[in-house]
This record gives sequence, C-alpha cells and structure tokens, in this order.
Amino acid sequence: MMTLRIGTLRTCCQLSRLGMRYCKSLRTKSQLIHVVATDEYAAETEGYEETSTSTYEPEHDCHPSADVLHELNRLLVHSCSESIMHSSSFCTNCMAPKVHSVDLCSYCGHLASDDPKLLGSLQSMNMLLDASSQHAQLTSASSQDTAVTRVVFASDSRMMLHRTSLLGYPERPERLQAIIAHLSNTQLLQQCTLMPCREATEGELLAIHSPELVSALNSASASIASELKRDQNGSASLTEDQKMCHESHAHIQEATELDSVLRVLDPSMLIGPSTATAARLAAGTAVDVAVAVATGRARAGVAVIRPPGHHASYNRAQGGCYFNNVAVAARAVQSLEDVPEKRRVMIVDWDVHYGHGTQEIFDEDDSVLYVSLHKRTELLYPSDVNTSVEVVGQGSGQGFTVNIAWDVERSSSNVTEGDYMSSFLHVVLPAAHSFQPDVIIVSAGFGSAEINIAGASSALSPACYAQMTHMLLGVAPVALMLEGGFNLFETSRCMEACLRVLLGERPPQPPGGMTESSAGWAAIMNTMQIHGSMWPALRPLSWNGWLDAVKEEKKAQNVEGSEEESVEDEEDAQDECDQSAGP
Repeated sequence: MMTLRIGTLRTCCQLSRLGMRYCKSLRTKSQLIHVVATDEYAAETEGYEETSTSTYEPEHDCHPSADVLHELNRLLVHSCSESIMHSSSFCTNCMAPKVHSVDLCSYCGHLASDDPKLLGSLQSMNMLLDASSQHAQLTSASSQDTAVTRVVFASDSRMMLHRTSLLGYPERPERLQAIIAHLSNTQLLQQCTLMPCREATEGELLAIHSPELVSALNSASASIASELKRDQNGSASLTEDQKMCHESHAHIQEATELDSVLRVLDPSMLIGPSTATAARLAAGTAVDVAVAVATGRARAGVAVIRPPGHHASYNRAQGGCYFNNVAVAARAVQSLEDVPEKRRVMIVDWDVHYGHGTQEIFDEDDSVLYVSLHKRTELLYPSDVNTSVEVVGQGSGQGFTVNIAWDVERSSSNVTEGDYMSSFLHVVLPAAHSFQPDVIIVSAGFGSAEINIAGASSALSPACYAQMTHMLLGVAPVALMLEGGFNLFETSRCMEACLRVLLGERPPQPPGGMTESSAGWAAIMNTMQIHGSMWPALRPLSWNGWLDAVKEEKKAQNVEGSEEESVEDEEDAQDECDQSAGP
C-alpha cells in the first residue's frame, strides 16, 4: 500500500475548498493510494495501555496512566495547532470554506474569535475524562439494592488521534472536544458517572464483522504507522518533490492483494496510523455503556465516540465508519448470560443519513428492532442504497426494520419537528411497545440540526431531540451513541438537551410545534401502511386499517338498522292484530 502526504497534494486541497466533503482515494491497476495524516503525533501510539475485557468491570482500570495522559496532551496540542495552522481557510465550527478569510462564517455564522470558547482546553478535557478516580462510584451504585440513579458517560481523548490532514474533512477530532467542553461548561458532565474507555476485543468485533475486515483495518493502520516512522527517520533530508517521488514508489502491492483490501475497505476511507485504535476504542466504549445500562448498573448512558459506525456492514468499512459501534454493542448485550433469555434490543437511528450498515447486519434478526428516521435524497450518503420504506428485513427478520424515510426530493415542503414528533407517536412508540425491548440503543446523529446555508435554524432544535429521548425513556433504558453531526455548536447543544433528559430534567417543547409537513405525513402513513400487518399497533392508523374500520362500522350500522326495522315491523303487526280483535 502506498501513502502520500497531504502536504504535497495542494491540488487536492483546492478541491476541498470548492466544497468537496469527502476525499476518494486514487486507484490505478496496481496501486492504492490512501491520503493519511503525517503529523508527528500520528505515529506515536505504541505507549497506550490495552485491555481485553469482554464484559463491563468497573473495578478494572483501563484508562491511560498519568504519564500517558501527559504525553497524550502533548500530542493532541501539537496536532490541533498543526490543524488550525493548515485549516485557516475553513470554519472551525462547520468546515465550510471561508470567503477571503473573513472572521465571520457566511454559512453558519460562527466567529473565528470564538474558537477557544467552542473547543475549550485539551488539558481540561483529559482531566475531566480521567475516570480512574471515579470507578468506585459506579461500583458502589451497582452493589446497592436500590435503583441506580446515575447516568454513565464515556469518552476518550485517544479517539482524537484518528485525524486526517485533508483540509475541510468534517469528521474530525474537534467534534469530541467541542461536546466535552460544552457539557463541562453547562455542569452536566460533572453530574454523570464517568466510565473508562477500552478497545473492543477481537471476539466482540468478530461477533459482527468479518475476520477480513478486522484484519485489514488493523494491518492498514499498523503499516502506515510503520512507514511514516521510517520516512521520518530516513527521508528527513529529502526535498518535498523527492519525498513525493519516494512515497510514490513505496509499498506497491499486487493487484490481487489490492482487490482483497478493496473488498472490505472502501477506497474513499481515510486511514491513518491511529485509525484502528480509535475505531476499536469507539466500539469497546459503546459495548461498556450499553452493557451498564442493559444490566441495570446505570439508568441511562452516553458514549461520545468517534469514528462513527452505522454505515459499516459485516464485511465493509464505508462512509467514514470502520466498525459498527451500535451493532457491536447490541450483540455484546445479547451475549451476556445473566438472564435466561437473550435480551431484545431496539436500535433507533435518528441520524439524517441512513444507517444501511446496521440494517444489513440485522436484516434477518428478529431479536433486534431497527428503526431509522432519515432523509432520502441523492445529495446524501448513501445515495446508491435502497433507503425506502419498502426495506423491512428478510426471513425471520421481516418487519424488524422500520424505515421512516423523508422523501425530500419529491416534495416542496421541508421536514419539520412535527414530522419527527408524529413519527414517534404514531410509529416508533407503538412498534417499541409491541416489541418490548430490554434496552434501547440510539444512533445519535445530529446532522438534521445543522444550520442551513442561509444562516437560519434548520428543521430540528435541541428540544426536539430532547423530546425524542424522553419518549424512548418511557419504553426501556436508553444508551446514546454519537454518530454524525458535523456542526460543532449545534451538535453540542443537541447532546446537552439529550443528556439533560437522561439526568431527569423535563424536556422543553420544540419551538416548531407539532405541525406536520405533507412530505412528513406521507412518510409516516407509508410506514404505517406497510408495517400495519407486521405490527398490529400500527394497523388502526394505516390507510388500509382506516378503510377496514370504516367498512366494519358501516356493516355494524347496517346490521343494527336491519334489526331495528324488524322490531318495528313486529310491533306494527302486533298493533294491527290487537285492533282487529276489538274490545
């Protein structure tokens, strides 16, 4: 595999400035080029402690030591300073290209002078996330007979080491940094029980993904890290042109080997030396949060993790997702042996993008109910996948995939908060109560809350996400896993709103009200129509259910009318008989 430094690809960077959000790797007949991070921090990942616990054990310290945290601070500060230096042409908040390097972003309205407030301090972030001193809280709570009242929260700075030097790339480490800073400033993080993060074990990953995918990602990250370290040692005296020439002829593999890699790693995936570590951390963190919630050790949980995962399928890393975090967590919850029957898991995916990876993984599984609320448009990934309401699962899993798909291209109306509220009231909650899950895992992506290009508020407010979280809590314990959402300010506010509800606060009313759009109501009716036969709770409100109810009512009225007429006839006959009999 050949790697190129992004610093030598100025033309590629210019493409990003024109609005290209994702970089696709260059592929020829005999070589595969991945654009990777080349900062010094990226190659220094060997010093972190690794654990292989497959179940949640609060007493086990799997957080980095104080020395490692100190070194992590240095690496992160270096990487972020390099990133800010090279990305001054992009808005820190939304990654939109700046016009003439002005301070105000014309896309989201963010001021560059507010960057320190938006991102906070890396050192403070690491201190907040150092959960080693707080293990006793959850251990003590889990040993009590009373219900656990705390909310577990998990995140880790090591996930920030997965970074690409591609300018304008939206899935970036600052997503975690901004959320943690915001939750800390609002004093919400201090109300949670912090959990240590660990890497998912090979067994946990293989329960969802193929050995080829797990091996390919681990090998790709390791080989890139090794090559970068060697290049730093052996090519320091080369000019930029010489370095590019040197790298252009390095590690060219055979076409057959490339084909095997491409079968599991999409060419558009950006892989760096710390990518595999961050992906394993995200999956392992999702497992521990979900297990803590499912086993009653916590009332609810939040995992602020990256890279996201809901696009990753059994044998394919794609769409910026390497391992499917919610799927790995769901299967880990079901593999626990503390209950006689396998737990039933409901996955609610409210990300604006369709989580086709999650859907494919549980396509034939009737123990996992997957409900997705997403928009259908050729401008949104994945545009080449069937994301319609007709996708309902197969075999024993038929009916256990419920898609509420907003077909925004065929309608002039935009999706509203009322559409989401109505979809929960008419589809999500009835299906959930019928399914009776033991735990609900939310693929919490906040792309629908991002500011539009005119600077006005988009369809969903933080209050809308708070209401959806509140409604799910009435069904089963809830664990939120961060997915998408690339506007740092909006994503942080939405996560705050969800966490407030998990902590017991009453959700505010969405400012958009409960008015549905024509496109939204059509999507809701389509879902009820298709799933009415699979979930009886949805049938009465479906079109066929309504027609059948009307027919039954008319039939009942006709029968009742006939009976009344016969009684009247008998009475009339009796009167005539009495009159003829005389006094």
